Amino acid sequence: MQARRIVLAATAATALAVAPLSVASAHTGHHAKPHAAFVVAGVSVQGHHRVFNVANAAATVNIKVKLRDYSATLDPTGVTLTLTETIKGAASTTVTVPATLTATKTVPAHFVYGAHHKRHSVKGYVLTTWVGTVNVDKGAVAPGAKAKYFVTKVNVDPTGNTADKHYKAGHHHSCYQGTTFLVVNRAPKV
Repeated sequence: MQARRIVLAATAATALAVAPLSVASAHTGHHAKPHAAFVVAGVSVQGHHRVFNVANAAATVNIKVKLRDYSATLDPTGVTLTLTETIKGAASTTVTVPATLTATKTVPAHFVYGAHHKRHSVKGYVLTTWVGTVNVDKGAVAPGAKAKYFVTKVNVDPTGNTADKHYKAGHHHSCYQGTTFLVVNRAPKV
């Protein structure tokens, strides 16, 4: 009986050892993931500050948008950002800000190596960078109050392609860099 158990255990161990080899030999490599022809690659507030004080001076906030065109046929002529402004105790309002083209770059198809030395192919694309400027007047927010702004939509002309994303900071680790900023009206510390 003992000999029979040993033979069964050895057979099971051999079957387990052979199965991964057959599965691994059938896999020929990683293929490029299909992409949409156009994606918003990143939205971020430029600079190191996310809180702007308008007690003594107006504030200028620059928001950078990166667009990836995998088809290399989209030639955007304009980009507009839709921001939502929320103030505690008041209804939310939306602000539309035009962006200007600052850079264009062509990224060729290439390979990257991920975890466990796996080779992944990356399809080439055209990257365009746009910057929108939000100007907030001096004293636009009541003393002691704060206004929260965040990007809710990126609209690309002339095709009308839109990208609605949850750009709020801290939503998920894969979200874009923080696109939420605060405007306050505080007296300077003495």
